[in-house]
Amino acid sequence: MIDKTQRKDAERYINFLSKSINLILEKKGLPFILIHGGDEDEEIAKRILQGCKQDIEIIVEDNPLYIKGIIGSSIGIIGSRFHSLVSALSQSVPALGTGWSHKYERLFKDYNFEEGLLSVGVTDNELQRKLELILSKQMNSNIKSKLRIASDRQKQIVSEMWDEVIEIIHQ
Repeated sequence: MIDKTQRKDAERYINFLSKSINLILEKKGLPFILIHGGDEDEEIAKRILQGCKQDIEIIVEDNPLYIKGIIGSSIGIIGSRFHSLVSALSQSVPALGTGWSHKYERLFKDYNFEEGLLSVGVTDNELQRKLELILSKQMNSNIKSKLRIASDRQKQIVSEMWDEVIEIIHQ
């Protein structure tokens, strides 16, 4: 979101994440920042923290299996790294995502969770409403159920695709 968008949107992205963290803290949530994009992302995390009312943990992890485990054990995530959003949704973890490409829209549609996609220019009221999707136990549970069904469907589609590939290879 920083290097794929215009400077104005990049700044809005930093503010959007700071605001999200502050709202989660107000709701007594325990946000953290998970870094899996290298030194650049660590610098972005520090910029995000400048707009936060209190410090939160920054977790730096390189092992993709650990990253997947951290995402999978989370109540929900907010992000723009495509692979982190895929990891969350495929594990039935509610995700709020923002992106710079049409592929984000398609991802959220594939998981029947279009309401999880939002703009970095989202209003405060809309952001609070979206965060409730993750923070409300009832809404979170409903979304997890919906994501589980979509995830199973996606896994079936992938399995069928590989069956076709293998059949073509063996011909």
